[in-house]
Amino acid sequence: HPLDSKNSLSEFDKLLQTFPGAFHVWFAILSDLGSRL
Repeated sequence: HPLDSKNSLSEFDKLLQTFPGAFHVWFAILSDLGSRL
């Protein structure tokens, strides 16, 4: 079954609310990927 974008976003929001530090982790990952491009 295809992923529901709204559900995925909701899960992501829950993750951010539960683990505020997760944003910094994602930012670090994105920054690392950006530096490799």
